[in-house]
Amino acid sequence: MRKHPVVLVVDTKEVFDFMKPTLKEKLPGSKLVHIHSHDEAVAFVRSDKMADIIFLDWKMSGSSLIDAVRADLENHNTPLVIMTEATQIGPIRDYFHHHDLYFLNKPFIRIGVSKAIDRVLDSMERRRMERLHPDKEYEITVCFSEECTTTFQLVDISAEGCLLRGSTEYCQQINIYHQAQLTIDIEQYHVVLKGEVKRMCQDVPVPEDKSTMMVMIDFTDTQESHQQKLLELIDDMMFKW
Repeated sequence: MRKHPVVLVVDTKEVFDFMKPTLKEKLPGSKLVHIHSHDEAVAFVRSDKMADIIFLDWKMSGSSLIDAVRADLENHNTPLVIMTEATQIGPIRDYFHHHDLYFLNKPFIRIGVSKAIDRVLDSMERRRMERLHPDKEYEITVCFSEECTTTFQLVDISAEGCLLRGSTEYCQQINIYHQAQLTIDIEQYHVVLKGEVKRMCQDVPVPEDKSTMMVMIDFTDTQESHQQKLLELIDDMMFKW
């Protein structure tokens, strides 16, 4: 999640005002956006604006707003907290089958808002620490110096780093703690990140063939825009691979 997350609340002003202190406390530095109608919410989603978390009243938004969020390029992985009566949760969950769907029973108290945010943040953290294995071969370009650039096969990736497979001949030129720049092109995503070699070892799956080695690189990039692109890629690929 970004340092200054955008939180969209689609409900009445009374509900928004009630939630505001808790949202500010749990998500310091956040920008709160209040929308009180279905049409305005759809317009927000279809613009070039991005929300980090969306709270929406089910009666006000309905399935069409959720469909609009999931179809939008910027917001399709945004966590949705649906605020509704407990009796409606089952049918809604069964209909949408989406990983980033959470519920807040109405009427609720402030601790309910707080717990809903905790569930979203905990889920995001667990997902992004998981090492994802691609469903086909992807090549990652790695630059260790101006004269030392090559491509590696991606073995797995997380928000923390990636495991790569490269030729033994090339890997013998690099060392632990070597600084690197990685260019990751996967489907529509283009991400450039700084990293550092954490470990190197023989390629375990093919012990009889010493032509390749495994290289683990930790991401060290601190630029928020770069990190955000990486997290968007991971969120998207998690449910495709």
